Amino acid sequence: MNAWIVISSLFLFQLHVSPNRIAAANGPDDPRIKHFRLNKNQVAIDGYDPVSYFKSGPVKGSKKITYTHKRSSNVTCVNFIAQKASDLCITRITKKLMKSIIVTGAAGNLGQVVVSKLLADSNRIHAALGLGENSRIFQDSMHNELLSTQFVNLADETVAEGFVKDAIIKDPEINTAILLVGGWEPGNIQETTRYAFEKMFNLNFFTAYNVVKPLLSFFEREGRGQFIFVSARPAINPSEAKNNLAYAFSKSLLLRLAEVVNDEGKFQNIRANVIVPSTLDTPAGRASMPQADFSQWVKPEHVADLIMFLLSEPGQDMKESVLKMYNES
Repeated sequence: MNAWIVISSLFLFQLHVSPNRIAAANGPDDPRIKHFRLNKNQVAIDGYDPVSYFKSGPVKGSKKITYTHKRSSNVTCVNFIAQKASDLCITRITKKLMKSIIVTGAAGNLGQVVVSKLLADSNRIHAALGLGENSRIFQDSMHNELLSTQFVNLADETVAEGFVKDAIIKDPEINTAILLVGGWEPGNIQETTRYAFEKMFNLNFFTAYNVVKPLLSFFEREGRGQFIFVSARPAINPSEAKNNLAYAFSKSLLLRLAEVVNDEGKFQNIRANVIVPSTLDTPAGRASMPQADFSQWVKPEHVADLIMFLLSEPGQDMKESVLKMYNES
């Protein structure tokens, strides 16, 4: 949120009675003080300062007075060329709004990087950890007060709904969900069993769907919300899907889910974005393919940076986006 002190070049007005003097005489609840938008320290800059201060009485402006204008990234200076006039500098005040975010798969390789970046950016995080995962992975963070963690089986619809509702009760400002739970299993048509499909669907799709279902209802009531999914290239590339069949099918459902969310939420300020990486550079990936060129893979830090962009003000303009991150692989 940006705000500016407004200056008129034709009429400059003096504040005759200081807010501090009013507060001292009549107490801090005097209605006139609201005019100055004082903060708790009785300083008349709270988001913006609607008045200008001058040592003499009210002065009528003159068209004969010229000025020069210079501006840096957050300071504007105006010099009035007249007798004893001096530079008047105005500071642009930028207030960052904290987001409240549900992150699933927070203990995974990508999840840890995402949570760390979100905490460093002063966002409030409700992290879902898988059963048996290490709950102390974020204990060294400088922003632990912004983080709450919970062990939860998101493949269980009832449990996932309870997790979401509990998070909303604790934090009604939740406005984003980043859904990162996932796993991989190879197999072509001849090798892939029904059990493999069920396993991949539960892990890659239902862990997201079971969160989206109750959270979307909440977002619809609030009139805003954002979902970020991470799919995979085999979901959109048949030549890769044929040897990763259950994995590819389960990841493709995230794309379909995002399309439905975007259609349902397009008039309610609710959107879904999907990131589609090729091969993430993780320890498990390196162990399974030790001869690969890891420099061609996608770094989790880069995916996290893209997620941070999607959460930013410019990123809010990204509607119904499917973002491919392939590097050279």
